[in-house]
Amino acid sequence: MTAYEARPDYQKNDYLGWIARAKRPDTRQKRLDQMLDELQRGGVYMNIGWHG
Repeated sequence: MTAYEARPDYQKNDYLGWIARAKRPDTRQKRLDQMLDELQRGGVYMNIGWHG
């Protein structure tokens, strides 16, 4: 959770909104998995390089 908390507010809000807007549970899970993977790897935000 530390990696999530270290992100700027706009990224945290974008991630949560993006996940919440998914209509299907499998899509929601896929997006959640992507977010967790990006937080674990670091340097990535929405499949784009990020240096924060």
